[in-house]
Order: sequence, then structure tokens, then C-alpha cells
Amino acid sequence: MAKMIHPNLIRCYIAITKGNTLNIVMPLMSYGDLSIIMSFKYSHGLHDEVAISTIFKSCLIALDCMNSHKFFHRDIKASNIFFASDGSCRLGDYGISASIKKGGNDSYVGSLCWMAPEVAMGMSYDYKVDIWSLGITAIEVACGKPPFIGLSPFEFTKSLVDGPIPTLDDKVFNWSQEFKDFVKCCLVKDPNLRPSAKEVLDINKKFFDKAKDKDYILENVLKECLTVQERVFYIFFIFFSFLILLKINRKRKKKKEKLIGILKK
Repeated sequence: MAKMIHPNLIRCYIAITKGNTLNIVMPLMSYGDLSIIMSFKYSHGLHDEVAISTIFKSCLIALDCMNSHKFFHRDIKASNIFFASDGSCRLGDYGISASIKKGGNDSYVGSLCWMAPEVAMGMSYDYKVDIWSLGITAIEVACGKPPFIGLSPFEFTKSLVDGPIPTLDDKVFNWSQEFKDFVKCCLVKDPNLRPSAKEVLDINKKFFDKAKDKDYILENVLKECLTVQERVFYIFFIFFSFLILLKINRKRKKKKEKLIGILKK
């Protein structure tokens, strides 16, 4: 993983294992992950298709880079898409990433709502699971939540395997046909028919031609959002303000008790 140096991937400096814990040393992403930004500013979804195109183009380029190094992510979702201080979008959190094996992988890993059908059914799978997860993430970002949210593992698997393929909700926003086609292109149940990251970019060229640069994300998506450093500062500010108020109240209480004691005498 440390060999993968790409502007759309968070660089892994070193991985340290201690018992069953894996610690990966990486650079700080100042704006944190997309799910935090959405909870702060876009709780009902991000409806700017130019921004969506820009973000997912970066993700697909990053996935293509991972695939070229014989790796795939296995946990694509909004909370694993990060933003640096300059507005650049990067994939991160490689905790369950894996190398591509000849016979395929079969570990049951990943986040439930974003899990590809072949993983949920315990079948052998490859890097194309990331494409399915990316399609689900596109719906999550556009609508504010992923499909299948709140279902038990059994209900999820049944809905995923036997139910209809998730689509964008037109009640949320009037989505373009290009965006709908991109989501449809990713969410193909048969992994043999599901395209690779590079193929998704080529097939959906019209949608990804809308993409802008990192400055657009900085001005139109991250504007008014707090950086991680600012969030930490405010947390400490609130915490110490609470301690000061608690101390003042205790002093007032002691003075009150002392005054009552004097008056009783």
C-alpha cells in the first residue's frame, strides 16, 4: 500500500500491528470524511451534480490506480472519502483492503448497506465489488442515506439478492439522465457484467465531463464546513467553558451556604 502514491489516494506512510490491532500512519485530511460533511451541511443529500461528478471521478481514478497495483478497497462509502485542506478528494481507510488473488477473494467483509451481492452471498469476488459499493455511495451522497439502511443482515441479503436494483429517488431531486446512467452502470448484480473503474469512466464520459477541479469543491461543497482542527478547538473550548462554569457555580454555592450559616446565627 505504501507504494501507491496518487493525488486521489491518502498515502500510507507505515502500518504498525499490535496484537489484533492495525494502525496505519497517514497524513491529516483537514476537512475529514464526506459523511461528516454531509451530516453538517447536506443531511438531505448533495444535489450539485457537478460536485458529485468531480468527487466520483476522483474516486474512480483512485480505484483504477489501486487495481493497477493489484489491490482493491472493499469498503467504499461516504465515510471513507476524505477531503484535504486544498479541496482535493481522496480515498482512504485501507483497514480491510486486499490484494487481488487469482482465484478471487471470499472473506465476508465490508459495510452492510454498501456490500456487493457476491460478497453477501459468500461467493468468490474481485475488485468489481468496489464498483457496486461506489454506486451505492452515489445514492448515499445524492439522497442523504444509502439504500437498505436499517435492515437486519438477513433482510438486507434477501432484499439485495431477490429485490430490485437500487436507483436514485426522483422525489429527492430532478436528477439528470447522465447521473442515473452512471449509478445504473455501477449497480449490475452480475459481477461478470459489471464494468471496471476505467470502463465506468469511459462509458459515462458525458457525466464525468461535468467534473471540475478541487477549487470547485472547496468553494461549493466545503465552504462553511469546519476543518478537523477547528472541530477539536471548539470541543476543547466547550469542555473548558463547562469546567469554568461548574467551578463558578460551586463557589456561588459555597458562598450561599456560608451566608445562610451566618444568618442562622
